[in-house]
Amino acid sequence: MRPRKRRSPIHKDGVLPRIADAQQLNGSASVLVEVRNLALDFKSRTDTTRAVESINLEVATGSLTAIVGPSGCGKSTLLHVLAGLLQPTSGEVVFRGGTRPKIGYMFQQDSLLPWRTALSNVELALRLNGASRAEARSMAGKALQHFGLESFERHFPRQLSGGMRKRVALACALSYHPDLLLMDEPYSSLDAQTRLLLQDELLTAWKEAGTTIIFVTHDLEEAVCLGDKVVIMSMIR
Repeated sequence: MRPRKRRSPIHKDGVLPRIADAQQLNGSASVLVEVRNLALDFKSRTDTTRAVESINLEVATGSLTAIVGPSGCGKSTLLHVLAGLLQPTSGEVVFRGGTRPKIGYMFQQDSLLPWRTALSNVELALRLNGASRAEARSMAGKALQHFGLESFERHFPRQLSGGMRKRVALACALSYHPDLLLMDEPYSSLDAQTRLLLQDELLTAWKEAGTTIIFVTHDLEEAVCLGDKVVIMSMIR
């Protein structure tokens, strides 16, 4: 499965992939992350399954890159590698500055804690990223207000519509100003009208915050509507 990007030199030294120095980025200083000839295998006792291979990708700072492809082609696996949740079998991920930036992650499934209100879910995201209790309370309220949810601060996730829960999740992800936001098919479960509304809200939030976003979807129309660059992945043959 190969995004339509140029290939990079193959990692040959046999050492586990590393985060390379910023000076090693092939692109300009505006490149936040570069993926070089990345491959990943899932191993069991009896066999090995290659999930992704030959992935080469550059993501510019402040861009919204949409990755589109069929289910099972490795889109989510790639996001897990970028987030540091999985270690690739070969290849490397190169971040500007040589260290992994602050990353936000918005999953396909609801990730809100059901025993916390909308406000306290956002507060938790801020507290986990170093905000004081007072700062978290103030910033969480502003984040919810930004998405038109100020009247629902005290509501629990079960009391919110699907679109509202997605707005709270996005408020959580953007509240602590991540350098890179990974979004794994976050709107796939929504009806068409709500999805269009949330797409517009995402574009507005992206333009205002300037956050670099990688948005995974299996919907080509959604990818074209959102991305300033579209990367196509396919199944391994």
